[in-house]
Amino acid sequence: MKKFKYSLMLIFIISLSLLLLSCSERYKEPAPFFDDLYLEYKLGSVRTIYNVEKIDNNHFKIIEKTPWEVFEDEIEEYFVDFYGKVYKSSFKDWEGGFSPIWIPAYAMEIGDTFDEGYQVIRKDTWKKWNVAVVKRQSLLGEAEFYYEINTGFWVGYFAKVPTLSRKEHTKVLVNTNADIPVAE
Repeated sequence: MKKFKYSLMLIFIISLSLLLLSCSERYKEPAPFFDDLYLEYKLGSVRTIYNVEKIDNNHFKIIEKTPWEVFEDEIEEYFVDFYGKVYKSSFKDWEGGFSPIWIPAYAMEIGDTFDEGYQVIRKDTWKKWNVAVVKRQSLLGEAEFYYEINTGFWVGYFAKVPTLSRKEHTKVLVNTNADIPVAE
């Protein structure tokens, strides 16, 4: 009887391990990054440009630049692996999570949570894209981030800023050489 319980316990542990391994593999799709990939977004008149540089076959560098007319340009750098996960960044909060420009949206299901505080709340149409809508509390308040379903690229966000004026912010993809349409 002890051997039977031991065998049953061993089968349970192996099955559970395989289940957990298969769940974690769901997001192990290669990111569709390539050398000289760029994505440009607009929030009102403010532009943010992401340029991707290939480091080697398994690593990329993403440079986020917000050019300003009066002030010095804001520049952040993200070093990502083959799966789009940030392993080093000038903005430490991104380390260990997906890059700011891509998630494996095609693998995401409604209710999935990933990174810190991101949750897929629905699949929808936004602007001209079919998107996975991801909710996150941010400095802007509660925001919805939109990721194009087929490629996983970030195409924009909508946020209501918790101020007395209740301002709304929409940031939208306006130019890219990725294989997705742009808003303009």
